[in-house]
Amino acid sequence: MKPGVKVTVTGEDNLLLTWRVKSRLPEQKAENDFLAVQFPEKRESQVYAVEEADMLRELRSLSGEERRAAWRKVDSLRRLCKPLDSIANHKVLEYMRTAPVTTKWLDELALHAMMLSGGYGEADSALVYELYSRLTPDDLKTRQGEVISATLSPRKVVGVGDGLVDGDLYDTDGNVHHLSEFSGKYILLDFWSLGCGPCMESIPEGNELAREFADRLAFVRLSVDGEKTWKKVLKKVLKEEKSDCVEWNEFKPMGAGLSASYQANGIPHFVLISPEAKVIDIWTGYGKGSLRSRLLRHLGSE
Repeated sequence: MKPGVKVTVTGEDNLLLTWRVKSRLPEQKAENDFLAVQFPEKRESQVYAVEEADMLRELRSLSGEERRAAWRKVDSLRRLCKPLDSIANHKVLEYMRTAPVTTKWLDELALHAMMLSGGYGEADSALVYELYSRLTPDDLKTRQGEVISATLSPRKVVGVGDGLVDGDLYDTDGNVHHLSEFSGKYILLDFWSLGCGPCMESIPEGNELAREFADRLAFVRLSVDGEKTWKKVLKKVLKEEKSDCVEWNEFKPMGAGLSASYQANGIPHFVLISPEAKVIDIWTGYGKGSLRSRLLRHLGSE
């Protein structure tokens, strides 16, 4: 959408993804071209998806055999969707072999690369890598390109017991930093985003722990937000309420850079590193008190 551009939306049912959208924007044409390739399968899949959503809402009021029967229906609908989605995905990838490399094209390849890394769409893996070979150096520098490259040519992935992986990290003034600055301390990495509810809910507890363990813990909050949004919003937030945590950003999207190395597939994602620079704990998600409980397992007895 752009100011002053007329957009026409038409649809004959409640299958939103198959509604036709017209405008003079080239981005809209690209969206429409991709939809046209997979339209029959996408439409049928959505019919089942809408029915599934209705069943899931109904489940809340069911119990016993009625509830079990409803779940069997949901499972059957999902089984109907699976082959349709596979056909649609294959059609899209085949289309991409000759389609121009646009922002939409890169979005689609990033999606399929992430699906492949999660064990989905393996039948089309050769095609995904073929499309990857079309990317130019400039394509690889885009946010989508970084995700694609990190997924299909991944960096070293670390787990509990492995040594830390470092990188160039930036503060809100653009100064570069590294995790090695906290050598000899525990480091708690928090991969988060301004648009993530649980991430924002964890901030007060994070600040409290950062103050309480300041002598032996560096609480490093690594935002996965884009540079402009992060700097603008965070600077405003910090004026209203001081952060006791280290606020850095790698300026790489989820699925690239350190978020890939530390397996941050969801947020908030936490990684605890020992003073000896070894990863000693990794977990995802937040609930009130969970940060304190987890940290005390490692720092509480000292």
